[in-house]
Order: sequence, then structure tokens, then C-alpha cells
Amino acid sequence: MKSNKIAKVILLGDSSVGKTALIRRITQNVFYFNNLSTLGINCFTKFHINEEKSLRIRIDFWDTVGHERYRSVTPHQILGANIIIFCAQNEDTFQSIKNFWYKECEIILQQSNYLKILVKTKSDIRLENDENLIEEMKEYSKTIGAMFFETSALANINIDSLFNYICIQSESLNLKDDTIYLNRKEKEGKGKGRKC
Repeated sequence: MKSNKIAKVILLGDSSVGKTALIRRITQNVFYFNNLSTLGINCFTKFHINEEKSLRIRIDFWDTVGHERYRSVTPHQILGANIIIFCAQNEDTFQSIKNFWYKECEIILQQSNYLKILVKTKSDIRLENDENLIEEMKEYSKTIGAMFFETSALANINIDSLFNYICIQSESLNLKDDTIYLNRKEKEGKGKGRKC
């Protein structure tokens, strides 16, 4: 009998940093050049199965609004998160992580023991002063207790490493039971991605 759990993963960051592209690459292994800005909220799922531990985790990736005018809806999405992925591409979007997104999470989640991940997106595009930015992001990730990844959804860089890290770490998190699974038969598959 498998233990069925659910992990809620929230991606946060400014508009156009590549949150939607990152989620689609993780869950569906696809990349679209014409991703539209997220206006509401989208959720995609991928499963992690550890047969040795008889453990099945449904990992829900929640794509959030990055535009400043819609930030008021984000706190409701952050509540109950087990894992937060902070996404930034350049210096401006990284400063937004430091000055807004991370502080927002700390206020909303308070003493919750949530996993933090800092991701530099679109690493296939090299920007001026990129090396300094990467070092700054690495240092900041240590300060807040986050794991750091450089990724590219377009070039499929470090996507598997990021997902594998999420899977391994999720096994030790205090996750809720997957009540949806208990009431509905689903085809299990670690490589399958679907809408929530």
C-alpha cells in the first residue's frame, strides 16, 4: 500500500522571468516561444514515486501572476506552500526577489518549514555582468537557506536536476495526504505531467 502525499510548489517572480516556461519544461518536457503572461493562476502536476519507501507524491506546480498590479492575489496562492521557487533572470528581477517576493513569503508562511529554491532562469542568454549576478544570487541563496540553480527551459539546462532535487527533498517534508487520489483512480507515472 503506497503512502500518497501531495506537495504544493509555488513559483514566484516578476512577469516574463520564465516561470510558465520552466513549469511546462518540468512537467511536460515542452517549450513554447509564445507563452502569454499569466493573468490568473495555472497549475501543472508531475508525480514522484519511490517504490522502496512505498511513497507516491503528487507534486503540484502553481504558476503565479508576476505583474505588479496583480500582486494582491498572490498571498492566497502562497498559503499552504511546501516549496517556493523564486525565479529571476536579471538584476532588476533579482532585486524584486530580495525586496518583495521573499519578504512576502516570510510574512505569509511565518514559521512554516518550507523549502526554498532560488533559480536563475534563461541561462542560455548571457547578459552583461552576468557572472557577478550569479555570484550574488549564490550568496543570497546561502543567506536565506535556499538551494540555487541556473536553468534554461529553452535549452533544457538543469531541469532534471531541479526536479530531482524537489523530489528528494519532498520526501522529508511534512506533506498532506493526497485525498484526490484516494477518491479517483489515476495512472501513475513519474514522467507524466498534467493539469491540476
